[in-house]
Amino acid sequence: MSPTRNQKYTQLAQQLHDSLSLINSLKTQAVTKHQYALAAQDREVEALLEEAVRRLIEIRK
Repeated sequence: MSPTRNQKYTQLAQQLHDSLSLINSLKTQAVTKHQYALAAQDREVEALLEEAVRRLIEIRK
């Protein structure tokens, strides 16, 4: 027994909804990973600046 047109549309609508949910989930994961990467870069820059300041202080002694 073949599905009716309405059943096909319902199935396609559900597949579309599932696909959009997956896309949104992946986008959220990508944004989160990007935020972690930016935070890591901020920490790295901060450490480099602290080291530069420390060296400048030692040079001035």
